[in-house]
Amino acid sequence: MVIRKANKTDVDQIRAIMDELNLYRRKIFSSQNQEFHERTIPYSPLKDEDFDDCLILIAINEENKIVGFIQGSIHQRKNHDISKLGYIDELYVKEEARGKGAAKKLF
Repeated sequence: MVIRKANKTDVDQIRAIMDELNLYRRKIFSSQNQEFHERTIPYSPLKDEDFDDCLILIAINEENKIVGFIQGSIHQRKNHDISKLGYIDELYVKEEARGKGAAKKLF
């Protein structure tokens, strides 16, 4: 398994995995949480700067298919000792790749 920065050519595969993640969420979330997620965008739109700023990393299997991703964001804070904070927004590994250390490597 290889971990690398995502690039713009990976968008379709990443979106397919995000769709899978959203289907999974519908199975595990309560109906109240499902209503919340239906009111929001199913996933954050991928923007060019997400790739330029290395905010998405992907896990690639031996067949050169994306089997997981981690997406983060950086937030500016004013009047704090730490002016930037990084957050993990999404982390998902496809079921067939679980248990092989992909999530740990992505994290």
